Amino acid sequence: GLAARPPGADGPSFTRVMVLERFREDPAAVASDTEIALVLPPEGVPTVFVRETAMSDDAALDFVDLVEERLFAEPDQGDADAANTERDGDAEPLDPASTAHAPAPRPTVDGSAPAGRPGTVVDLVARVWERSPDAVAVRTADSALTYAELESWSAVIRDELIEHGVGPGSVVALLTGRGPELVPSMLGVARTGAAFLPLDPGYPQERLRTYAQIAEAALVLTTADLEGNAHFVGTPVLVPEPARRPAPGTEAADAESPAYVLFTSGSTGAPKGVEVGHAALANFLEGVGEVVDLHPGARVLAHTTVAFDISLLELLLPLVRGATVELADEDTVASPEALTDLAD
Repeated sequence: GLAARPPGADGPSFTRVMVLERFREDPAAVASDTEIALVLPPEGVPTVFVRETAMSDDAALDFVDLVEERLFAEPDQGDADAANTERDGDAEPLDPASTAHAPAPRPTVDGSAPAGRPGTVVDLVARVWERSPDAVAVRTADSALTYAELESWSAVIRDELIEHGVGPGSVVALLTGRGPELVPSMLGVARTGAAFLPLDPGYPQERLRTYAQIAEAALVLTTADLEGNAHFVGTPVLVPEPARRPAPGTEAADAESPAYVLFTSGSTGAPKGVEVGHAALANFLEGVGEVVDLHPGARVLAHTTVAFDISLLELLLPLVRGATVELADEDTVASPEALTDLAD
């Protein structure tokens, strides 16, 4: 990683741009005054690291765009030995300072779904509930939802939200426990075309309210036992019972629209909200699904807080692959022994 900037350093903000090709046996640290690093792993995606003290957020994004554009524009130039040396010769050097004033051109590679792939998580899960409606999609300590029931309940939730004015461009805060309503609620929000903001009921209420305000959440989808907390966060709407019959409707989720909003931990400052699009989420789930040997009938333990985005891998990837989500409740998550028993 990047070492801390030396205290009292009065040098220029941009001391150097280092290009690294790090192998497993190599040390991770670089010079202590490095503020920008381009890491080129032997396998995987190149990553640009920019220290907060180096430039503004907008300038950093512009600089990353410039780096990405050049990486994709000239993929065959250079070699492994040249990757560890500074650029010289006639090539125009990367100048991060110049990007603070002039926006870089947008890269030609966009985040849309590859041709032939479904554009949203709703599309991916719909393939399963149409193919295997009677298979178990989500199992909790005292209930089990089939894929047909998941489709129906999420459609009922979709209809309820639409009646409250939710639609494309909206954000819906999701404040539920780790019960059977969690996954249908996520999919129900997605089916309206809105983005969901998953909130952990165990977090301080002031923090949850701040998240909802920053994300401009239209309302808070919640359960009866958490309705009091939801009033503090925003305008509550109770998750409807699954027994209602959904109205016929079309799916409003779009590959180019946001799928969900999450906030960073705030360990290095104020928590920051991040929007993740449907195409990115669908591509992620499809990509991981092609690597992980997850098949219909397999069971995946979901125990991570919904405030952390790896939880979506636990909650949604099994549904994309026709497997079963084993949803651990709050008591089980808090007990290593109970969690071990559930995993076994």
